Amino acid sequence: MAAKNAKIAKRLTETKAFLCFLLFRGYSVISFAGCRKGESMMKIIDIKSEVFESYGKVIGVSEVSLEGRKSLINYFHTKTEAPTEGNLYVADELPIHELPVAKELQNVVDYDELQIGYCHGYNTRINALEWHDCQELVLAATDCVLYLGHPDDLIQEDGQLNVETDSLIAVKLAEGDVIALHPRIMHFSPTKVNDQPYRTMIVLEKGTNQPLEGLGENHLFMTNKWLIAHPDRQDLVDKGAWPGLRGKNYDWEDVKKQD
Repeated sequence: MAAKNAKIAKRLTETKAFLCFLLFRGYSVISFAGCRKGESMMKIIDIKSEVFESYGKVIGVSEVSLEGRKSLINYFHTKTEAPTEGNLYVADELPIHELPVAKELQNVVDYDELQIGYCHGYNTRINALEWHDCQELVLAATDCVLYLGHPDDLIQEDGQLNVETDSLIAVKLAEGDVIALHPRIMHFSPTKVNDQPYRTMIVLEKGTNQPLEGLGENHLFMTNKWLIAHPDRQDLVDKGAWPGLRGKNYDWEDVKKQD
């Protein structure tokens, strides 16, 4: 019996060490007592890493050309305004559909009708998480960060969905990067990385984020948009968002210290 117990203890120790290794490398969101105690579990992930493949796909220049990216970056810097504070989201910027790059964007996504919009602003915190039943194409017109969550991170309790902020990852995008987030990957407003506002292109299936007549079921907040908020965002809670984002509402200034 003593030998059997020793073998079990050895396996538990090895398992704990392996889980700690996975946490350190960013391959798991499981919190295990004794692993990096007292430290944030949020990881900063490069889009070229294997970890990111569970969240999205990097779009290469063979799909969205360098010329197309430059035209979009130029458009967002010269034809659109960033807010003086907070975030600004425009679902569909019709003039972009007339640019040659629009055909490239259409070929990347897996839906027939798309809307090409943008999100600019000064956000630095997680604040909330939303997800869609379609790919979301993001082009970084400036360096920025996205906080992402995986559907496996969702915790169902008493008919409500919750997420621990320590289970999220922070993904850095450089100006010109294009990614396609998988359907149902959780995200929200991008985050600025310096004193200047972030600027991003957002491509979604046409009709996404349009108002509903009342709130839908299972956290459906707008058309093809499910949302849970951090309790810090009382404005979203007052609009009907479930305050299911639990834990610290991380600020990029704190998260980047781990990089």
